[in-house]
Amino acid sequence: MVDCPRGQDMPVLRQSFELGLVLCRTCGLAVSRASLGVDRRCPRCQGRIEQRTPFSTEMTLAWLIAGIVFYVPANLLPVMHTRGLLGEADSTILGGILEFWRSGDWDIALLIFIASVAVPFTKFIAIGLLLISAPHFTGSWSSSVIGRCSTSSLSH
Repeated sequence: MVDCPRGQDMPVLRQSFELGLVLCRTCGLAVSRASLGVDRRCPRCQGRIEQRTPFSTEMTLAWLIAGIVFYVPANLLPVMHTRGLLGEADSTILGGILEFWRSGDWDIALLIFIASVAVPFTKFIAIGLLLISAPHFTGSWSSSVIGRCSTSSLSH
């Protein structure tokens, strides 16, 4: 139990690893690691049970790179073509933001900017930082540098 303000006792939350449980990613059954056989199959659905998803950090890095690659043209290439009495025009997301801003609709421009530019960019940064700090990210310069720094600081 953990002491809380106001004298209340609160149970300590434990992770599944501490409790000896592994989750079947197919049916969601929590299975005891001790009860798993050599083939590591779920007793309910016979799906393969892994402690960690194989190559999850590498797949996340691949998705991050793909997202960044497609993010640039999505914001720079035209997304709308309009035809009117005064002629034709192509508009990009950034051009649309500037057009709304200049016409005085700053609130719509801000909304589009946040949804189309700020949120995705923030997600790229957050996922990148999580990948750099992931302890299971093998084969990258970040894990070797972090590993060397932590072991050298412990030895001195």
